[in-house]
Amino acid sequence: MKGFRLEKRRILGGRNEFNEIFNHGRRVSSKHFLLLTQKAEESKFAFTVSRKIGGAVRRNFAKRRLREILRLNQERLPEKIHIILQAKPGFERTNFELLSEEFVVLLKKIKPIN
Repeated sequence: MKGFRLEKRRILGGRNEFNEIFNHGRRVSSKHFLLLTQKAEESKFAFTVSRKIGGAVRRNFAKRRLREILRLNQERLPEKIHIILQAKPGFERTNFELLSEEFVVLLKKIKPIN
């Protein structure tokens, strides 16, 4: 199942990249997500989950769900963009299909910036 993995080079890392996106990126939110975006030379992604979600087990579960939602919607993602996908409280208790649909709606809101 090698083709389904998110490559390490496509994962945002480093405090400077995060701070740049948090301070100057575009924010789009819904009931269960906060999506921060910024134009870039290549697409990279990051996932954040607050302690408001729960303990480490719940936060890790939420991160796995975020990665899977992104993986299933790769073809809908804009090119050359940095995305930070943040889970809001209540995310971990929501139906996966509903979360996927909500993510697609958020993607439609960010499409015009490209």
